[in-house]
Amino acid sequence: MQQIKPPTDTILQPVLAQLEKLQGEVHVLRTLVTHLTNLVAEHVVDPDKLQNIVTGAWIEAKPNKDLTWSVDMNGKNFLDLMLKTTLDGTLGDVIEVGPGYGRVLSTLLEREQQTGQRMFKSYLGIDLSQENVDYLAATFGSDRIAFVQGDFHTVKLQGQYDTVYASAVFMHLFPDLTEAARRAHKLLRDTGRLCFDVPPGDFSYIDPGFKLFVKHYSKPYLHGYIATAGFTYCTVEREADFAPDSEGWFVSASKQPLPACAPA
Repeated sequence: MQQIKPPTDTILQPVLAQLEKLQGEVHVLRTLVTHLTNLVAEHVVDPDKLQNIVTGAWIEAKPNKDLTWSVDMNGKNFLDLMLKTTLDGTLGDVIEVGPGYGRVLSTLLEREQQTGQRMFKSYLGIDLSQENVDYLAATFGSDRIAFVQGDFHTVKLQGQYDTVYASAVFMHLFPDLTEAARRAHKLLRDTGRLCFDVPPGDFSYIDPGFKLFVKHYSKPYLHGYIATAGFTYCTVEREADFAPDSEGWFVSASKQPLPACAPA
């Protein structure tokens, strides 16, 4: 009978090295969970700190690619889906919530130049960051394009609009997007539409690095939120390149039937 020899150091060393690596990764994860738990507890207990998570970073935001995952992005896919909700390829009087550095507006203006067609009558961009507003006004301001610093939920507005849209913005609204959708419903004409996009899923969290609230939405819940806000029609469809290498949900909602909207 052959004698079984005990494992040599040559065999044990890789195993021990892998075990040490796993222990290190577990320690990192535990530290992250502890940090995130403390962060959530601290801000849920203190309403002012919670509000700072919801709006603080956006008030201090700067008009650059840090607003879009540190990647320069355009609004092509979002704009293509939004234009499907129109009968004639025009958006009428427009509000954009959180224009950031103007990526969707820039794409919209480029499309006008390419087609020779005016695709909106007037445009109002509402942003929490005064620095963003100053940059946008200097870059895009004209007789039909204006910007205002403020919170979409509370900023004073006059008149009614044909299109309210927001790209990669409603995902950060706490506790969810219902109140913003209700405000849009009040501001829209009977033939108007609300368009926005959000990441897919069914969970929310506070990003411990950026200290931002983030909510992912499932398709059934989106229909529910839109109906609660007062809209009668809603369509939820896939949007390519919502984020770098990631799809999202594109949502269009209306009071009356539109080309891309089905009953909510």
